[in-house]
Amino acid sequence: MITPLDIQTKTFSNAPLGYKKQEVDAFKDEVLKDYEALYRESKAKDEKIKELQKLLDTYKNMEETMKNTLIVAQNSAQQLSESAKKEAETIVSEANQKSHEIITKATERLNNITSDFEGVKNDVALFVMRAKSQLQLQIDSLDKCAKDFEKTEI
Repeated sequence: MITPLDIQTKTFSNAPLGYKKQEVDAFKDEVLKDYEALYRESKAKDEKIKELQKLLDTYKNMEETMKNTLIVAQNSAQQLSESAKKEAETIVSEANQKSHEIITKATERLNNITSDFEGVKNDVALFVMRAKSQLQLQIDSLDKCAKDFEKTEI
């Protein structure tokens, strides 16, 4: 790419019946002035593009992190639910195999476990709700950043 310095230092040889040196120099000065402005503007835009690309890369990384966090939260919730369900099924199965006297105790224990299971379900629901809330805040933040990014003028 021709630089403003290339234009400024360009010299032309004299030739008989050639162009008027004064007019060529004046035109060269005018071209130089316009080219310098365009050159500076181009460099500034290149820098802005690099800056915006870095910002975009940051947002992409944040998005990937949030996706991974959501997957981990979903897997954890599913594992907790399956674990609690298996525990309840085991207790119910054992209670059915015992005698009438043990059934009374097993029923009492089952009620306690059911209560614990409900507590676990409530804890899981609270965990999921909080995770969704945090993720929604991050999504809202990304949406705002995306809107701000779209409004950014180069």
